[in-house]
Amino acid sequence: MKKINNNLKIGYKLYEDVIAIPAPMAGYTDLPFRTICEEFGAKLTFTEMVNAKALCYEDEKTFSMLNVKGQKYDIAVQIFGSEVEYMTGAVKIINQLGIFSHIDINMGCPAPKIVKNGDGSALMKTPELAAEIVKNDKKKYQNCL
Repeated sequence: MKKINNNLKIGYKLYEDVIAIPAPMAGYTDLPFRTICEEFGAKLTFTEMVNAKALCYEDEKTFSMLNVKGQKYDIAVQIFGSEVEYMTGAVKIINQLGIFSHIDINMGCPAPKIVKNGDGSALMKTPELAAEIVKNDKKKYQNCL
């Protein structure tokens, strides 16, 4: 029987023998969930969706979503927003924390409360803006974006 290659490369990082990587899910991928996923073998987990603007305004609840206490493996943070200055500011803050292996920019959330502000999947309707956000964020982040 042929062995399936379960390796996954994200940017410079190679994850070997990956069984599953839990997707970022608002309201679910909090610290307890991520810890349980690690106990079942996840080598990379994601935070919940983090509002870039709220992070820039140092919102306490938003910062609590970045709690990684006790996690052993890589953690990616998912940010959402559609304003270049806040997305870039959030990336700068995340980079300064130095605890996340990757940043994921949310361009897929269809929730009406996210989309109505031009965030999530609505960002795909403005590809120039999406490209500008990625370009600016990539300049600021030292790891994988």
